[in-house]
Amino acid sequence: ILAIAGPTAVTTGMLINRGGALGAVGEVSGYISGIAGAALAGYTGVLVSNTIIPAWQESRHWMPVLFIASSAASAASFLDLLDREQAAVHVTRWFGTAGRLVEFAAAKRVEGAASTTPRVGRPFRNGASAFWWKAASALTAGSLVASLLPFPQRRKRRLAGLLGAAGSLCLRLAVHSVSKASASDAKAAFQQQRRP
Repeated sequence: ILAIAGPTAVTTGMLINRGGALGAVGEVSGYISGIAGAALAGYTGVLVSNTIIPAWQESRHWMPVLFIASSAASAASFLDLLDREQAAVHVTRWFGTAGRLVEFAAAKRVEGAASTTPRVGRPFRNGASAFWWKAASALTAGSLVASLLPFPQRRKRRLAGLLGAAGSLCLRLAVHSVSKASASDAKAAFQQQRRP
């Protein structure tokens, strides 16, 4: 994944706005880079869920989905903060809306899967980890709603972008915080192993 993502991203950056054959190579390279980038984001979720941390072991099937959706939503959020031509705005809107919807749904599935053993799901309900997790969900939902409101286009995009970027940051802080809380709870690991 890294062998494809790095070179295609560099090639895209160098050639995307050129004309002729070089521009076409940059365009194709951009699509390949996007696919490899999504795989790279998902692979991070695979790595996190293949640790000894009980919360992520329980939700291992949904973590890659959450990471891919979150990377798509955060990319769209940052692009929403920029002034761009209308065709790019249209693509970002649909791309971002899909990313935000899937991120919100995947976060709920991660939390639900982790909570099949109540003690394992405790970091999603108590403490600083719960604060960050709930803040991420609320900000992502707010970003989704803002992107669909009938405000003037530029204001709506900026509001959705700010909320989405803040939600992505909170999600990353939540993953770190849940990891720390779940890893330090030996009883959660014991109950997870003893579950029938």
